[in-house]
Amino acid sequence: MRQPDLLTETEFVIVASPAYLAEHGVPQRLSDLDKHSCIVFARGRERRPWTLKQGRETVAYVPHGSLVTGDAEHVRAGVLSGLGISQVPMWLLINEVLSGEVQVVLPELQPARIPVHVVYAAGRRIPMRVRVFIDYLVEAFAAADS
Repeated sequence: MRQPDLLTETEFVIVASPAYLAEHGVPQRLSDLDKHSCIVFARGRERRPWTLKQGRETVAYVPHGSLVTGDAEHVRAGVLSGLGISQVPMWLLINEVLSGEVQVVLPELQPARIPVHVVYAAGRRIPMRVRVFIDYLVEAFAAADS
């Protein structure tokens, strides 16, 4: 049996480059994404839907596009190169969002947050260096979230 400790929740945003938006237009509602090329993160052949909150309603949107990859760096490069719109963890493009190199689109839609846990075997004595590292992670993420 494993014991999870919640470290943080990863925030996601929907982003595109200004060049892409200038050429293809800025989506104003979720249904507008059907007219855009989305950069899709997928595990194997499974395209994960984007889980979004639209008001009180949770919506699953299955993105489509010509770039499908299982590598976050490829998604990042595709967004920066103006190949389309993607939903990414905020940490992946935070500097580019802050500098304006990438723009958040459909900010009224709130992508689901993904919990990040540290997981270890329960019932076993945890080595001190592992416990110290876990405590460090808990404190670091708590400070970053505040």
